[in-house]
Amino acid sequence: MRQSPLLLQTNTNEPSNRPITGIDIQGLLGQFLNPEGMAMLGIFLVLLLVSKMTGKKGKLTSGRFTGTGEKLHATHLALRQIKTKKCQPVTLWSGT
Repeated sequence: MRQSPLLLQTNTNEPSNRPITGIDIQGLLGQFLNPEGMAMLGIFLVLLLVSKMTGKKGKLTSGRFTGTGEKLHATHLALRQIKTKKCQPVTLWSGT
């Protein structure tokens, strides 16, 4: 007995549900439409508003570009402090 091959047929007249941009906005928003998601979005918005109202930008560190002479001076100072075991409480590093 011979079996006939299985034929698959697709309907190309129906519009696709795939998003054009590759980002499923409805699916993404659907993840946050529960109490925990709404609370998380609310807390995020409150933190965003508070950070905008302070107007003060936090500074983690400061730095500047230096020349060769300043690098050599810093290197000599660091080596002298290491030799006398009188290091400052900050990391001494000077390099390129």
